[in-house]
Amino acid sequence: LTLGQEEAADGIVVIKANGEIDHHSFEMFDEFVSEIIDDGQARIVVDLTAVTYISSSGLATLVGLMNKAISGDDGAFVLCGLQPEVREIFDTMGFSVLLQIAEKLPEAITMIQDQD
Repeated sequence: LTLGQEEAADGIVVIKANGEIDHHSFEMFDEFVSEIIDDGQARIVVDLTAVTYISSSGLATLVGLMNKAISGDDGAFVLCGLQPEVREIFDTMGFSVLLQIAEKLPEAITMIQDQD
């Protein structure tokens, strides 16, 4: 798993993940995103376009990070770019109803901006 971040409009941070979020990498993912939130950047888009697999540990991590991000007044947490096989995991495990999911990055950014 490789991770990167970039700034988008209105203080939104886009986190780009590449690879698999599984029992080997979910802690690294959690630490990476938690550090961003702890630094006061709680408007988060997680771009999963290049993620090929996510385990139950990865799904639980996403929910925990969402709760952390939205605990503040200005927090938001949106996922985007789920590949069909990853989307199927979300749907099968029932996580599609727990997390905000956009098809593409521009839509995810707009979803956060519309919460203002």
